[in-house]
Amino acid sequence: MKASILAVGTEITTGQIVNKNASTLSAKLKTFGIDVTFHLTVPDNRQLITDALNFAENQSELLFITGGLGPTSDDFTRDLISQWSGLKMKFDETSWAHVQDRLSSRGFSVREMQRQQCYFPETAEILTNTSGTANAFSFTVDRPSGKKTVFVLPGPPREIDSVWKDHIHNKLQKITLNIKKTITKSWDTLGLGESDVAALVEKSLAAFQNEDSVEIGYRVHLPYVEVKVTFAEDNQASVLPFLESLNSDLK
Repeated sequence: MKASILAVGTEITTGQIVNKNASTLSAKLKTFGIDVTFHLTVPDNRQLITDALNFAENQSELLFITGGLGPTSDDFTRDLISQWSGLKMKFDETSWAHVQDRLSSRGFSVREMQRQQCYFPETAEILTNTSGTANAFSFTVDRPSGKKTVFVLPGPPREIDSVWKDHIHNKLQKITLNIKKTITKSWDTLGLGESDVAALVEKSLAAFQNEDSVEIGYRVHLPYVEVKVTFAEDNQASVLPFLESLNSDLK
């Protein structure tokens, strides 16, 4: 199963903030055996957001969209999601009560413009956000490229964490019940250059009879060179001799 992560926000594309949500979501999705194919970031531009949605749907079965669910005029993610999916928008009174309660209990004014945070595609499941005013939502829709499951989340990382713990984790457990999980083992090496480390890894790999069952990766983060080996969980027994050989060579 593949996923794409689309971050919406001019504050990201202009470098005002760093998109930490993409790395956090990717790490969480990996534990479910989901491969993240793309991180996409677009400004608050209607055409570019629509183009990104069309691109992402052709790359993955799961789409995660973050940002653009606020009450201001540049928050139009939900409107574009409705147009893209072909699902009509429906006002949710429970979400409106949530907005009013959260704001008034903290001494903030409740303004009419904040009602826009309470519209959702008609078939969507509303995912309550206990850390902010904007509830998230998810839905499944048939597209020309196949069936897509979409999660639309607020932008602040704290709010995403809250929605993930309360809703998404359990939903993904069900969605990925029959998906083969992957395992990644890693080593941080010290005192050798990247090419020297790669030569040691290739030596161990050459003696392995089933090298196509593992994926090798490298990452330099000085003073270390990291080696990563990823393989299917149900291949762990057959990969073990290679891991033991590699562990010995990298000592």
